[in-house]
Parts: sequence; C-alpha cells; structure tokens
Amino acid sequence: MKNTVFWALLVINALLLAMLVSPHIRGNDAMAQRGGGGARRPDVMMIPGDAVSQSSAIVYLIDTKNQQLAAITLNGNGNGIDSLEPQPLDRVFEDRGGGEAPKTKTGKAGKTGK
Repeated sequence: MKNTVFWALLVINALLLAMLVSPHIRGNDAMAQRGGGGARRPDVMMIPGDAVSQSSAIVYLIDTKNQQLAAITLNGNGNGIDSLEPQPLDRVFEDRGGGEAPKTKTGKAGKTGK
C-alpha cells in the first residue's frame, strides 16, 4: 500500500513540475497578426473623440503602415460595437496642393512641374 501511494505521489509531482515548466520552454509568440498575402503588420494609433450626433464616444484607429483610417463606437443600445470599415488615407491626401501655382514677381503664375 505504501509503495502504491509513493509512486502515485511521485507521478503527481512529476506532472505538476511539467505544468510549471512548460510555459517557459515553448515560445510565447503572438499569432493574431500574422499577415497572409503580403499584408504588412499594422502600427495602430488609437485616438479618442466625440461626435455631435451621438452620445457615446468614438475611437479612431489609424494604421500608419498601411495608411488606413477606421473608427469604432458603442451602438445606440450600448450592447454592441458599430465600426467603420477601414478607409484609405491616400485619397484624402492626394490633392493637398490643389489650387493655382504661386505667382512670381511679375504677377504671372509660375510653371508647375506637370
């Protein structure tokens, strides 16, 4: 009887030791953002904001590497999240300089590089 209890306690202790050591043996890599299809991993900035038409706050998500903007907020009932699909920021900044070319000293519009 004592021999059986001894071996049972030995096996239980070995299992407990294995459970204690196992998290430190294998890598602790985050697998959630492994991109497939050549997508770059995002660098996300989260910016809190308010909307005039809503009572709940908005969190703007700006992906600086992929140059996209998204937003999330609580829905009207407060039991779920509404989200804006990611929008490309390239089209927002495409036409930054729209307007006439600056005038030269003679008062005529200068040449543009187009």
